[in-house]
Amino acid sequence: MDMRRGLWFWWFVLLWLGFVGMGGCRGTSTPQTLAVSTPTAALSPEVRVGTPASLATMAQPSPTLVHSITTSTPSPESTSTSSSLDICRAKFEEILAQHRRDSAQCDVTLQALEDRCPRPTFLRPASITVNMEIILDASGSMAQQTPDGRSRMQAAREALARFIRQLPRDVNIALRVYGHVGSNREQDKPRSCTATELVYPFQPLDHDAFLAAVQRFRPTGWTPLALALDAARQDFRQLRAEREDALATDVLILVTDGEETCGGDPIAAAQRLRNDGVQVYIIGLGLQTEAIAALQQVAASAEGEFHNVTTTDELAQTLTTLVNQTAWLEYLSCLRAYREDFLREQLDAILNAQTCYHRLAAEEREAMLNDILALNTDPTYRVCVDPMLQMLEARQQTWDAMQQRVDALFRLFREQLDRLNRLIDELSHSTPEPTPGP
Repeated sequence: MDMRRGLWFWWFVLLWLGFVGMGGCRGTSTPQTLAVSTPTAALSPEVRVGTPASLATMAQPSPTLVHSITTSTPSPESTSTSSSLDICRAKFEEILAQHRRDSAQCDVTLQALEDRCPRPTFLRPASITVNMEIILDASGSMAQQTPDGRSRMQAAREALARFIRQLPRDVNIALRVYGHVGSNREQDKPRSCTATELVYPFQPLDHDAFLAAVQRFRPTGWTPLALALDAARQDFRQLRAEREDALATDVLILVTDGEETCGGDPIAAAQRLRNDGVQVYIIGLGLQTEAIAALQQVAASAEGEFHNVTTTDELAQTLTTLVNQTAWLEYLSCLRAYREDFLREQLDAILNAQTCYHRLAAEEREAMLNDILALNTDPTYRVCVDPMLQMLEARQQTWDAMQQRVDALFRLFREQLDRLNRLIDELSHSTPEPTPGP
């Protein structure tokens, strides 16, 4: 009996020790450490596309990251969710600072229409340089009287005085005369027919000096019209050689009371002026039918205009009207040239800007993506890969805004082109091209 009791005693002791040993093993296990799993998306070069409104929202942690941080047992290596995002954000900004591309180098501004072709004011031919030469007939017949009691020469001088007072001072103006040498007698014809003089060479308008030049001669001789036209052509050519200005406008105004009397060919001379791009306006003063027909042909050969007047007031008004119309014709010409440049230069600028934005965005994204994915091997920052990829998507929205800017430029381009076409069409109908007229 005592032996059985001893066996049962030791059996219970062994059973109890076994039970305690199993419980002790559970109670003395090593505490768990932070188990952070690397997000699957971070290991793939493909980036998940998000559509948050701002960088702050894009930078929120992924569900995987939040779960691993909040459910794992704290350890010395673990941090709170907020501080983890701060660390990730700081690392992202560091990478961005290293690879940031400056979009300002791609910016483009469309040239405003008014910068190239300002709308002309009264007697203001846009912003284009105007070279204007006036040829004044000083032949003997200019001493005859007009219906208002003045001599034709007096009428011309007074009309010119009114006219130049309305011109801007930066107009390059010249005054050439013919018929002022010798007399209208036959023996003086050779001398008179070979004389034409530039009494006021091309220069910015000086009203007093110009008016003084107009008073320097008196009507006396013959009418070498072709000679004067060819001399004026050389005046323009010399000025062009001295002052290169592709947008300059050359205007010739002839005031005469008669046709060629020296045997020259004014029609051929006028054609040469036209070939040089000179705009020709002929104003007859008290002409008769035969002279009107002859000078109309001269104007037609230059693709210019002819007008016949009889009084001082008519002459002054015609001069003003001609130059004002010239201003609008030059404005129209400028618009047409601008349209060609606009289509070529402005559109190219927009397309280049678009290409530039795309190139910089791709360069920045590729460089940053490589650096972010490389963090998968960094124990400190590998948990940041997924949220940083989302931050990268938010950064992409900045470049998307650049495309919106390009789209706005395309819209502005179309609006300006439509406006330009309407303006050209309107001026083409309201501003007739020069044609010979009575």
